[in-house]
Amino acid sequence: QRHLTIPCEMCIRDRPLSAAVYLVLPQYEGYVPPPKEEGGGAQGGAAAAPGATDGGGSAADGSADPEGLTPASRAALLEAERAVADFHARAERGESGMRCQLDAMLLYETVADKRMAVLLPINAMRNYALLQARSPLVAMVDVDLVVSTALGAWLERPANVEHLRAGAAARRVFVLPAFETAPQDNATLAHELADGAARMSKPALASLTAGRLVYQFALYLFRQG
Repeated sequence: QRHLTIPCEMCIRDRPLSAAVYLVLPQYEGYVPPPKEEGGGAQGGAAAAPGATDGGGSAADGSADPEGLTPASRAALLEAERAVADFHARAERGESGMRCQLDAMLLYETVADKRMAVLLPINAMRNYALLQARSPLVAMVDVDLVVSTALGAWLERPANVEHLRAGAAARRVFVLPAFETAPQDNATLAHELADGAARMSKPALASLTAGRLVYQFALYLFRQG
């Protein structure tokens, strides 16, 4: 994605947020990259990898690309590096209300099959983000989930944190209940409903679930879960 979004509710007590960003680079014959957006890519301070070019098919010394990337893939990778570096810098500076201490890892995968180009290795990305985490406790969440304010308040209490630490030391896993909004004709309404639900008390959330405006995550997709 060109525009990364990190929910600032996840940054509790300025703990570092570990994010893994995935970029797929199609290498199959006949692939045509999408046209550039108006205004070009994000500006940032990411340095190119050693031997990288500005989008050409060879390294700076004139040799073949050491990673075997096509010119289009090399250009996409460099643009992604700049975009992630720009977002990281803005998060660290506290722009747009983010106030995040962000550790961002950019990973890319070359694919030679059209079907592989649309698959997201979710578990692998979570594992990379976990390996990068620097805090004694971690919450494994997808980037599009909104953490409830009640959870933030709960984690502000030292006794609760110690309860989690003791559980982690005993190799226990704590499962956070997750919810999703019912299908909406307007995506903005769905986002507003999700934001409102994340700020509600538990009884208020229960009333939303009773009205089927909100229900357990993937209830109809994978009921066993």
